[in-house]
Amino acid sequence: MGPIGNAEIASLSLAGLGTAVTESELVERAKRLLIHHGYIYVRDVPASFDYVVFAGKFGDVTPHHDGSLIWDVRPEAGMEDVYHSGNMQALAPHTEATEHQETPPRYLALWCVKSASGPGGETTLADGYQWLRSLGQADIVALSTHHYEWRSTDGFARKGLSFSARHPILEEVGTTPILRYCSKDVVPVLDGFQERILDSARRFFDQKHIAIKIDRNSLLLWDNWRMIHARNSFNDPERHLKRLLIAHRDEGSINV
Repeated sequence: MGPIGNAEIASLSLAGLGTAVTESELVERAKRLLIHHGYIYVRDVPASFDYVVFAGKFGDVTPHHDGSLIWDVRPEAGMEDVYHSGNMQALAPHTEATEHQETPPRYLALWCVKSASGPGGETTLADGYQWLRSLGQADIVALSTHHYEWRSTDGFARKGLSFSARHPILEEVGTTPILRYCSKDVVPVLDGFQERILDSARRFFDQKHIAIKIDRNSLLLWDNWRMIHARNSFNDPERHLKRLLIAHRDEGSINV
């Protein structure tokens, strides 16, 4: 475990495990940390490390909207003035793929080609299930029964893409909760609930998040049904991460 700010990061160093640890033992250790914390930061991975194969131990690696299995997260020309991961702006707290009809990816994985030099560029995470546990039963019921429209942001529109779907903020696959959260994607309504509950989640995120600046030879993997994530702004146009989407594979449930 390594500290950042006042928080302890749930991390696993491959350099410290030694050759006696098998691949299956490594995966089981990572899964235990993932279940407990909602994320795992794997450090000191060797040059031969196969990120796609490792991610596939947690679920089925699925293509992004453009058909690519691995998505490059780096500043793109012509995207500077829109809300999109392809620039250097901060990204607001959210879960991934709220605006898609399909079940959101269960896990996301990011690894580093080049970390941002200078300040910024951290991925920030907070435990959405912990936030849910802080709510009263009436709010939990409302999260499941109020359905909202979710739409893709102007960044996707710039690329000629448009997605929309109607979902509750909270639903279940089997007995495993799926939390959807994105103030940028959800269409505002004046129902006396949406604004208050989104503000509650944002305040929780601001108070409880951890920040991880992903280094080279490191992988950050988190539960997208559970963790709310965001990104701090940065100034290095050479920052370059790669991302995988990992679909749910039923291996038991997690209760709120």
